[in-house]
Amino acid sequence: MTLKNDGTRETRQKKLRKSILINEKIIEYQPEKDFRVGQTIYHPEFEEKGRIVRKSKSVSGNFKKITVRFKKAGEKILVSAYQKRNNGLLNGSSG
Repeated sequence: MTLKNDGTRETRQKKLRKSILINEKIIEYQPEKDFRVGQTIYHPEFEEKGRIVRKSKSVSGNFKKITVRFKKAGEKILVSAYQKRNNGLLNGSSG
């Protein structure tokens, strides 16, 4: 935690979220989103930003995988462009 000018405390996570709002080039990670190599994302669970260094498809082809390099958390493989299944069909597909 840090002390703000007005004397109130602000958590590190809140500070990072504020920087995301200010810097639109940093995107908050969500599995449903599609990302590009080179983009910077913020992962709320790790409470840090990282750069996407690789992108690939899953074996099933239902989602993509991104490899993100974080300073503290290290290199992580995350799901990207994930579509939830509805009655055995992918959302948006008719058959």
